[in-house]
Amino acid sequence: MALKALQKCFLIRLLHGSIPHCLFTMVKDMDLRNNNLTGTLPEIFDKTCSMTTLDFSHNQITGKLPRSLTSCVDLKVLNMEGNRIADTFPFWLKDLPNLKVMVLRSNMFHGPIYSPQHPLSFPHLQIVDISRNKFTGRLPHDYFVNWSTTLISIPQEETELYYMGEGTMYDYYPSMYLRNKGINMELEKILDTYTAIDFSENKLGGQIPESIRNLNLCGPPLEKSCFGDKAPSTPEAQEPEPPKQEQVLNWKAAAIGYGPGVLFGLAIGQVFYSYKPVLFFKLFRF
Repeated sequence: MALKALQKCFLIRLLHGSIPHCLFTMVKDMDLRNNNLTGTLPEIFDKTCSMTTLDFSHNQITGKLPRSLTSCVDLKVLNMEGNRIADTFPFWLKDLPNLKVMVLRSNMFHGPIYSPQHPLSFPHLQIVDISRNKFTGRLPHDYFVNWSTTLISIPQEETELYYMGEGTMYDYYPSMYLRNKGINMELEKILDTYTAIDFSENKLGGQIPESIRNLNLCGPPLEKSCFGDKAPSTPEAQEPEPPKQEQVLNWKAAAIGYGPGVLFGLAIGQVFYSYKPVLFFKLFRF
């Protein structure tokens, strides 16, 4: 197959050394995670860019994110977790109209994540993980006002579920790691309704923004109860019956932790899909 016809590039634990620049203009889904790639991402993207996935997580990449990425208007997934990128918060990524996943965890990003000149207004963003960096500053009370409706809404029950990447000519399913209660869990497929926000292990301070109410969260220290006037009962373990149709169970919960670098954590929702537990929740920690 000629390189110009290559649609997917999926290579794990096979590469080392500098990044092959020639691939960037030829591939729609580039997944080079868990290699030993070094150097910086090139500033070579232009209006011909048709890339939808860029996953360089768990490599040794340094430098900054290339600003020319704004030319990749079809980009949906950007995962740079576990590198050595030293840059400021990429406010400019809001120019990407289709971006759904932005994972910058475990890098050397620094500086504020709020700017009056650059309000967060990603139209379709569902997953934001900027944990384990060096972000600083305080968040204003209206910080979440302009967040995408995808992040602040909760899917209705009985919604038909799909995975990101499903339905394309050659199905490619983006994956990511979720850290919950100190444990890393790999989501080999990401539900199209999945939402997550993680600001933990940075140097953020100040009060909880009042606009956190936009995220439909509940539980202490928020006033809204997750269970109304009734205390939750402890569910008994049950053996699943043979599946006849998809079943969805939605619930809300909140867990609050205080300590260095952690103000609070909030989690919402869990989906049991085809009797297989698939984590679906809205997480906010910093």
